[in-house]
Amino acid sequence: MRLLVALIATAALSGCVNTSDDHMDGGHMDDGQMHGGSDDSGNTPYTGSEDVQWAVVAGDPDEFRFVPDNLTVQKGQSVGVTFRNEGNAEHELSIKDYDFHIHLEPGQEEQASFTADQEGTFTFGCYVPGHFESGMKGTLTVTS
Repeated sequence: MRLLVALIATAALSGCVNTSDDHMDGGHMDDGQMHGGSDDSGNTPYTGSEDVQWAVVAGDPDEFRFVPDNLTVQKGQSVGVTFRNEGNAEHELSIKDYDFHIHLEPGQEEQASFTADQEGTFTFGCYVPGHFESGMKGTLTVTS
């Protein structure tokens, strides 16, 4: 009986202890996926020598819009992204098909890059709860 109680207590406690570092980097959970933080993206460092420079602003003039909300590039081009949050809420720019993700608090700016190695039309968005549904999304078109 004591063994059973000890096993139940151990199982209950293990569900309450988070041994990962995900909770330390400002990320959040949405639909079972971790968003935000530093280790959940396929971003490559921004060098300034990318084929395409893309400056994206969130939160201005509308809290739940990206400006611009579309980009067209050719397959194989490297894309340097400067993402700036001028809003009053946290925002992110995530291109799930490219495993690209930047998460910012108000007033922050970050740069990263990715290579457009897949042809097609892809949605990018802010997946902070409620933001995508409020219209915070755009289109990345990669042509041949």
